[in-house]
Amino acid sequence: MEFIKLLLPLGIIAVTACAEPSTIAEEKLSTWTDDELCRGLGTYHSDGSSVLKIHAELDRRGSRIKNERCHALEQAIRSDVSDFSITPTARYPVQEWVFDREKGRYILQQSGPRAGLNIRVP
Repeated sequence: MEFIKLLLPLGIIAVTACAEPSTIAEEKLSTWTDDELCRGLGTYHSDGSSVLKIHAELDRRGSRIKNERCHALEQAIRSDVSDFSITPTARYPVQEWVFDREKGRYILQQSGPRAGLNIRVP
């Protein structure tokens, strides 16, 4: 009897932790921000009707949605959010010694500034 009393709460927790999110009402979608819609695509990716409702709302909003950002937010939710990161990088101009074949010796050359992004997706 003691075993059943212990197993029942653990079973309830296990079942509720694995439950899929419920479907979304279309009226609720119109109150979501653009980023929340994109995150919703990642959250409800296994529920076809919810994904179609979110896509319909995204289409209704039109060109306000930035596709690259939306895709990144969706993928961040699908994977572990804490592992997803976008870090801007910048490198200042640097003088380097480079071998010049025509002159047959090393010359001092300046490489230009560089900028970019380090995107880490697990």
